[in-house]
Amino acid sequence: MALKPLGVAPLPCELPGATITAVAVGPKTIDGKPDSEQKKNEKLVPLWTIDAFVTFTTGKAGTMTVTVPATQKPAVTGPVKLEGLRVGQWVSDSGRGGGLYWSASAVSPLKAGV
Repeated sequence: MALKPLGVAPLPCELPGATITAVAVGPKTIDGKPDSEQKKNEKLVPLWTIDAFVTFTTGKAGTMTVTVPATQKPAVTGPVKLEGLRVGQWVSDSGRGGGLYWSASAVSPLKAGV
């Protein structure tokens, strides 16, 4: 199943009251298979996926996978700060499935007390 963004550019997004906790980081590959070629952005910087838990002060929680460009694998686990967070919509080629995709311009460990 091929996925494609809808015709709208991803929009800036804030998640007030959220704690984002990175649990895994891996290369974003061309076809989603671990042994495939790693995707790169328009500046030829490798793209990485960060799987994370998101918890809110309201008690709600969820998961997200965020794509981030970085020359080396981001060394992050635990609470993180995502700079330039954006959200967009995708749809399958068949039009029968879809969802949200997340991207950020950078990721860094969240310092204690922040």
